Amino acid sequence: MSNILVNYYLILIQEDRENWVVEIKKDIKEELERLNIETGVLQVLQVDNKLFIPNGPAIIVFLGSESARTSDRCKNLLNVAREANMHIIPVFEKEKFSKNVPSLLKEINGFQWENMLSSRNLTSLILRELGLTEKERKIFLSYRHTDGQFIANQFFDTLTHKGFDVFLDRYSIQPGKDFPEKIWESLDEKAFILVIETIEAHLSDWLVREVIHGLKSHMGFLILTMPGVTQRIPNTKDLPRFILKPEDLRYKGEFNIIKSSIIEKILIQIEFRHAEGILRRNRNLRASLIKEYSKFYGITQMRDWLLYLEPKNASKQSTMIKLSPRTPKIDDLYLLNESPWRELNIDESRRVVVHEAKYYPKIYGLVFNWISNEVNIKVIRNDSEMLDDLL
Repeated sequence: MSNILVNYYLILIQEDRENWVVEIKKDIKEELERLNIETGVLQVLQVDNKLFIPNGPAIIVFLGSESARTSDRCKNLLNVAREANMHIIPVFEKEKFSKNVPSLLKEINGFQWENMLSSRNLTSLILRELGLTEKERKIFLSYRHTDGQFIANQFFDTLTHKGFDVFLDRYSIQPGKDFPEKIWESLDEKAFILVIETIEAHLSDWLVREVIHGLKSHMGFLILTMPGVTQRIPNTKDLPRFILKPEDLRYKGEFNIIKSSIIEKILIQIEFRHAEGILRRNRNLRASLIKEYSKFYGITQMRDWLLYLEPKNASKQSTMIKLSPRTPKIDDLYLLNESPWRELNIDESRRVVVHEAKYYPKIYGLVFNWISNEVNIKVIRNDSEMLDDLL
């Protein structure tokens, strides 16, 4: 087995934001270590007068300030980056976009540096945009209706506002739809479960079934334990927990909600646990395929969770596999038509998306079959006999 080592690049452009640079570098190093990603994979570069345009995935972060906004050096570097169609994220002080960012970036949505958590939030954004963690952050909210609805609503609103794709049964299942079917489909589509552990949560059969399904699928978890809970939800003893104290809540009308300062701390945990969950599922799927088929193929690991299988004898065919531990997407199929062929000079390899979703909407199956017939890409579940027959 071998690896095609891909370097990822973060290029910082700034004039007088060395304090931000120090924080960003520290948080990137810590986040990569926590996620068990080799720190050498991501190179953090600062440029002086000439912009380095790498071959691998790259992102430019412009650390705005009043001096950087008017700097000819920064403007020249940014112009070169735009001509090269590089991804640029302008960073600015709270409510100072026009004072910190030059007009040539005025149409690009920026990142607002607000407080001591800003560097960590920016780090999460950078890793997602580079593809080191999942761009689409999908969360399943699990709770007991009788005493968890209001907190679940609070997190649905907060997470949706932060750019997460959140499943909450109250809003996500339309009238007339099969309730159990939508629950299992949504669980397979997500990478992470946020469980609201209230006093009565352990009594919910549905909640317990959702937890068991998530454990079997190696999903990421965070258990949010409310004050007063004395009995834990079954099967959650060893899962990560954020335990709330009575002073972490405040009244809003007749209900308790979580204070905004505590919400920010919970969001940091959710960001990390979500990234950790999808990475773990990808790694487990990759390891199972390597273990199963390395006796028949030489296996090359590539970026974007691709595996290239080169047969050890003439009776088998070379194969490019896209891993998808969740419900496969059109993007997974599209990726198999992209860069791997140029990197390895591969022309006639078989192309397969291997996924682990037990449940997905019937329309997905129809679309996958149609695309498969058009471009000869197979979509196969990992534990199916069809995969063994193919490989």
